Amino acid sequence: MLRFFVAYLLIISAVNTLAETNSASSSCASKTTLSFGMVPLVSSNLSKVWASKINQQIPKGACFELSFSSAINLKHYIDKAKQGDFDVLAAPAHIASYLIANANFKPVAFLVWESNYLYVVPNNSNISAIDQFEGSTLALPDSLAEASILAQKEILANHSDVNFQYYQNYNQIISALLNGESDAGVILSPFYNGYKKHMDLKLKIIHTSPFPSHGMLIAAPHTSEYDQTELFKTLATLDSNSGLFWQSFEAVSQQEIEKLHLDQAATVETLKLLVSKD
Repeated sequence: MLRFFVAYLLIISAVNTLAETNSASSSCASKTTLSFGMVPLVSSNLSKVWASKINQQIPKGACFELSFSSAINLKHYIDKAKQGDFDVLAAPAHIASYLIANANFKPVAFLVWESNYLYVVPNNSNISAIDQFEGSTLALPDSLAEASILAQKEILANHSDVNFQYYQNYNQIISALLNGESDAGVILSPFYNGYKKHMDLKLKIIHTSPFPSHGMLIAAPHTSEYDQTELFKTLATLDSNSGLFWQSFEAVSQQEIEKLHLDQAATVETLKLLVSKD
């Protein structure tokens, strides 16, 4: 009986060893590194925080890893995307629509977020509403940003004397407000909330306008279907509201892409004009 039991243990040990060997052999011999393009509207420090959170979600056995980078501004970001510097990128809706329609990029997922853009002022400001902007200076993100295009249109509909100043990222907008360089500023709510979690913002919100779109994760023409699918599977496992400026990643359909192009048509035309100026 003892000999039988010892033999049984040896067999079980051999089976487990074989299973572990097969599991190891089925894992990737080498990982594919995907270049992930981040929107150049946040400070590098905050981008690193979000990049770290995403990397932590990638399973150890995954056949890819992510390398995060960005650009100087949105014009440079679009140029880098067209040149193939990014394998996948997190893109604002109007830029996603533009690249899908004009550069054969592929939609991977919607980056679902709280859809508002906020008008903010320093806590000690006398401005309490956007109808008090006449003669003031308004800090906006990159001139190609959808929030800038929409805010400028909204303000110019009711004011004729507003000085618009553009900044490379929201960190610069916050500094401009706190240093007295600008009277008010516009920040997308996901970014505002992200900054608020990591610093003591001495700003107050005086007006909230609905933002008409979610961001998108899109893939360059050279990125394989396999890599797109595996990346989506990984990112879809992120916990909702996990500290990213996206609340979740959701699958896209052809019908939704058609609606994206329709909804973004006017903003994309403005984008084309702004891009062509340089």
